[in-house]
Amino acid sequence: MKKTGIAICLSMGLILAGCPRAEGPVGRPDKMATDAPGPVAEPEPVEAEPATATEPEPAPKAPAYTAEQIAAAIQLATDLGVAIKEDGDGNVIGIDTAANRSWVKDAWMEVILAFPKLASLTLEGPDITDQLVPRIAKQTPLTSLALRNTMIGDKGISQFTTLTSLKVIDLRLSSQVSDASMHTLAKLSDLRAVRLSGVTKLTDAGIGTLLALPQLTELDLRNCREVTKSGIEALAKKDTLRTLKIGGPEVTDDVLAAVTGMEQLATLSLDNCDITDAGVAGLDRLSLVDLTIYQASNVTDTGLAVLANYDNLQRLTLRDAFGTKGTALAKLPHPEKLVALNMSQSGISDAEVVHLAGMTHLESLNLSETRLTDQAVDALAKLTSLKEMVLTQTGIGEEGMNRLRTALPDCSIRSD
Repeated sequence: MKKTGIAICLSMGLILAGCPRAEGPVGRPDKMATDAPGPVAEPEPVEAEPATATEPEPAPKAPAYTAEQIAAAIQLATDLGVAIKEDGDGNVIGIDTAANRSWVKDAWMEVILAFPKLASLTLEGPDITDQLVPRIAKQTPLTSLALRNTMIGDKGISQFTTLTSLKVIDLRLSSQVSDASMHTLAKLSDLRAVRLSGVTKLTDAGIGTLLALPQLTELDLRNCREVTKSGIEALAKKDTLRTLKIGGPEVTDDVLAAVTGMEQLATLSLDNCDITDAGVAGLDRLSLVDLTIYQASNVTDTGLAVLANYDNLQRLTLRDAFGTKGTALAKLPHPEKLVALNMSQSGISDAEVVHLAGMTHLESLNLSETRLTDQAVDALAKLTSLKEMVLTQTGIGEEGMNRLRTALPDCSIRSD
């Protein structure tokens, strides 16, 4: 920890010290600059001729940075453990502070945000505030922006109207964001995915504002406590919507009834909902490709008989739902289409594993924290299409695991 802190201090000190401008094209240098880089500064504004009445407003341009600034940004990001993604030409196009749980501050990100082709930015943590927003707002090539559990609020979000290329925005756990921010997002006409999980100040009014987005295909409203059945009913009329995620104890069978008519949905996630078999059974009109039911203690295989209606189901998660034993899997009309199954912390036992036999294209299987024993090994060993399987905290012993690894040499198996 001391070494990392010293490295960060040295990087920041070098940046503040200043250095001559290097010759050559702007881009990531092949080697790190040996001299201390100059401070990150925006380029001098270029005076443009006044636009005439017939000339369109010029689109904002991404700021240019010197080779030294880019080198300093890479060095500091490396010191902090920030994940960086490059394109084939060595240009940094992605920054992710969450990948390695790197805790960052506004001042550090002021230095790191020095890549003219940055398309994806993920920031996490309460040390990211509205102070950083002007720098973020200048990253006009961004198509994906995630600000998770930060202190950026409505005032900061209001400055993001410059990010006209955004297709995905993730504001999960943003305690300072409310309905007011939805008016800004509604102006970003290219937005496809809006992720607002845990934004507790969001209400039905904010949902109504978002519906103005012409290309909205994904909406995550899990644990948005102030969103009611009325808000969900309004969503049902959004023909472009393909993915909906809702959750929280406020989501009951009555609220879920508003989803039953959303026949346009391909993906539905129900997390920590107070729903029962009756509510789930009402989803029989949907044509789902991906279904998640997580932490729903009152849902059993009786309600999951609805699976018989899903001809194209490819991904199924029944996690932390101990009332589900797995017998409903036998009702899948086309089990061979399933590529991912997660029944971690479910009630599945050795007897029900036979229902997986028809899943001939299954690639990912999670049966961790279940009552499985070595008796399930023979059935699991027949799933030769598997690429990964998680069997941690089960009753399968070392001998059983060795048999599975022998039978499935191309499958990565995680065990205790």
